[in-house]
Amino acid sequence: MRRIKAGIMIYQIREQKKISRKSLSAGLCSAGALTKYESGERIPDGLLFHYFMQRLGMNPEDFAVMLSLKEYEYYTWKETVFEAIQKQEWETVEQLYYSNLAEDRSCNVKIQNQFYLYLSSVLAEKIENNAEKMLRLLRKAVDETVPAYENSGLEAYRLSAFEIGLLALYYYKGGIRHLISEDEVYSKLKSLIDYTIHIITDKQECAKLVPGMVCALLHICHGKMEPVERIFIEEKAVKLLKESGRFYHLPELLRFYTGDLRLIDMEKAHVYEVQYHAFMEVFEDAGYDTAFQPELLFDSRKQIYLLNEYMLSYREIKGMTQLQISEGICAVETYSRMETGKRAPHVKEGEAILERLEIGWGYFRGDLETTDYKAFEYLHQFKEAARKRE
Repeated sequence: MRRIKAGIMIYQIREQKKISRKSLSAGLCSAGALTKYESGERIPDGLLFHYFMQRLGMNPEDFAVMLSLKEYEYYTWKETVFEAIQKQEWETVEQLYYSNLAEDRSCNVKIQNQFYLYLSSVLAEKIENNAEKMLRLLRKAVDETVPAYENSGLEAYRLSAFEIGLLALYYYKGGIRHLISEDEVYSKLKSLIDYTIHIITDKQECAKLVPGMVCALLHICHGKMEPVERIFIEEKAVKLLKESGRFYHLPELLRFYTGDLRLIDMEKAHVYEVQYHAFMEVFEDAGYDTAFQPELLFDSRKQIYLLNEYMLSYREIKGMTQLQISEGICAVETYSRMETGKRAPHVKEGEAILERLEIGWGYFRGDLETTDYKAFEYLHQFKEAARKRE
């Protein structure tokens, strides 16, 4: 077996799912650039790789992404931003917004700019209380990677979970602030829910999005929908959370669900009311805010590992010196700078070094080493069966 490279992985999954290069790359890069990534001529950065994998319906959390020190700094900054948003510490969010990392575009111009615009929209609403500016900035954030969405519709794109969440947030914020009509919000959010269930094949990723979008839809269009329709989408979201073993937006979802069940099935409503109060007690005891947090529909925190730390640990495990690793590839001083994180390896020297260290270049999933996409499917099925204790 051979270690699978990022480009080969993207190519095999794309071919397996019969997705065109044009559809996968739309708004992110050119189809020609994607060809170079798939051939191994170029290596996608961590941000771009996550978007590609999500557009392919996969869960990037299953992939440990090895980064340069610069990327790592950006990821940890973004993690801090999301934690502050989750705690609704808006002054902290504002301070982070004015840091140098917020302005940085060295990892990926489009994707970093998209997050910056999203963050700008949060502050426009929470600090400036300017709803029109907030919605305008959200629209710009969407347009970074999903241009001409209104004209072409969802069917023209293979959207990532990040992009779906951002679109859902745009319609929710527009609807709750009465800047987008209720009819449009209803139509768009319903379409996004159906699209997500169809496109995002990984249940964990689906569970992050669908319950939140259902809550967003109910907040704005509750009176527009008949109880039977509301219960149908609520049950779909509850089932998805059960299957995934996750709790995204669960308290708010159960609040809506039990309220609607009281209208048609009091016995079932009682069962879920008991669950609702139990979850509320556990969440509150643990210090979690149980209120609906729409800002976190767009949550791009992912599992990351620092590349230079992997280089150091693997070299020490193999009992090799820096001179032995760098010989015939680069100067030992150059290698030393890579290992301390002061310099990122170029593609060819990086590939040679990691081959010598026996680290899968680019990205890997657990300890799986394969070029056969089917093995990923089997691994996914195994994980699901183990989780369900089947």
